[in-house]
Formats: sequence, structure tokens, C-alpha cells
Amino acid sequence: MMMSDTRAISIEVNQSWQSAMNIYCDSHQMSNDKFVRLAIEEYLANHEPVVSEFARGYQQMGEINREICHEFDACEQELDAEL
Repeated sequence: MMMSDTRAISIEVNQSWQSAMNIYCDSHQMSNDKFVRLAIEEYLANHEPVVSEFARGYQQMGEINREICHEFDACEQELDAEL
């Protein structure tokens, strides 16, 4: 990620999380900002497969929905003819 593309965000955590983050950052000589960036990157990397699976599922359901609608075309045409 290019630093010029960064945006500031604000997060709230409870005191125990803040303490744990401070201990981790101190022991790994890391800033809190870097810790949060790495945590977000890891979260997104771990959840990308889930997001991709949802997208595939929606695409598949779209195809199934089109097939179902096509099956009812004859019924709709018959109803339209009667009206």
C-alpha cells in the first residue's frame, strides 16, 4: 500500500485490548498504527474466500432465478392471453 493512499480512521477498544495491543507493540517494536493496519490486512485476507464464495453464490442464484422465471413464462403468457 502506498502511504499517499492512506486515510485516517478512529477506533475504540476496551482497556484490556488497548493494554494487550500496547504490550504486543512494545515487544515487537511496532507502532499501534502498524498493528492496526496489519490486523486489518490479515482479517481481510482471511475473509476474502468467504466474500468470494458469497459472490459466486449470488451469481449462481441469479442463473437459477432466471431459469425459474423462464419456466413460468408460459403461465404468464397464458394469463395475459386470458386478460
